[in-house]
Amino acid sequence: MTISQQLKSLMTTLNSKFSPKQLLVLAIVIGVTVLLALWLLRKPTLPAPETAEVATTTKPEATAKAVHDEIEAIPLSDEQIASIGLQIATVDSAKLSTQLDLPGELKLDTDQESHISSPLAGRVESVHVATGQYVKKGQPLATLLVPQLVELQGSFKAANSRLALAKSNYDRELTLWKQGISAKQDYLQAENSWQQANIEVAAAREGLQAYGASATGQTGRLTLTASTSGTLVAKDLTVGETVQSSNQLFTIAKLDALWVEFAVPPTLAGQLSPNMALEVMTNTDQPPMSARLLTYTPSADSKTRNLIARARLVVSERNLRPSQLVTVRMKGEAQVTPIVIDSRAIQTIKDKTVVFVESKTNGKISFKAQPVTVGSLSDGNLIAVTQGLNKGERYVTAGSFTLKSEVVKSEAEHE
Repeated sequence: MTISQQLKSLMTTLNSKFSPKQLLVLAIVIGVTVLLALWLLRKPTLPAPETAEVATTTKPEATAKAVHDEIEAIPLSDEQIASIGLQIATVDSAKLSTQLDLPGELKLDTDQESHISSPLAGRVESVHVATGQYVKKGQPLATLLVPQLVELQGSFKAANSRLALAKSNYDRELTLWKQGISAKQDYLQAENSWQQANIEVAAAREGLQAYGASATGQTGRLTLTASTSGTLVAKDLTVGETVQSSNQLFTIAKLDALWVEFAVPPTLAGQLSPNMALEVMTNTDQPPMSARLLTYTPSADSKTRNLIARARLVVSERNLRPSQLVTVRMKGEAQVTPIVIDSRAIQTIKDKTVVFVESKTNGKISFKAQPVTVGSLSDGNLIAVTQGLNKGERYVTAGSFTLKSEVVKSEAEHE
């Protein structure tokens, strides 16, 4: 018998034994029983004792961590403040200017350079100086053996001999003419020969001097000398080498007057102006040096897209060298900034920028790390704050790092 036939037989039996009203009551009772059984089966059970214990123990830890995330204030007495060396300042307004640091490089001032070469081809016989040496004007740099100079010095000596002979002949003819022995024409002819010999000697001497050679020096030797005082920054010759008149042998530069070349983004081109003041800093603890803008390229570099600016740096010491890397600082126009603090007050705790602010409660002094947002304006000593401080608040300048160390130490002990 199929299920449908069995259900049909059951319904027939029920209809024969119960009335329709009784069947309805029976159906309701069965339905309520089924629903109650389902509800009991789906009701959640209480956690096991071990699980409940774990849940109970983790909740206080989470609460402790939340409390621990907030940096607590550091109470200090007047004696402690004095021993630590804390310095307190008041938040105030001030005039600050925008500043931008740009990479630069020291260059030789080509207007102060001196290039030395030989006027004649010759062989290097000796070199008297070394690269980096400071030389004075007229100081010997090198000695060359110049074949052409031998001929020039020989011509000078021959002209001198002719001059001596012409002078002797002139003196004799002058005496004879005064005694009436010689004709005046002979005297005048001797005088003319003497004057011509003088001209030849002067021309020969000037020819030697034009090449920087001495008329009375060693035969064929040419001494190259410094044309100005300065530092020998380049030397390109060795003993025994043959040099030509076109070779640049020495370069002398004045290192107390250098150029600074630096790249300027095109967006800042409008801030450049001739003779504007700049600051130049080296990688040492030396104070900034002053410089003045000379020129800048009117168009951007094809590769870097930056403008190349050049400034003149004047220093009194010869401790700087060409090609040395420096930082050039450009400052914009000063403007009043509402909230300004000492840059020494800025510290970082838990990746947050903070300033230790003073507070007094019942006469007791404490310092709390106050998160702040710093602005872009700064002159190196003062810095703008855009959020987190109010004018008139007192904060720590010198000694703020000591307070930071105490906070970090306390945090480590709680972990």
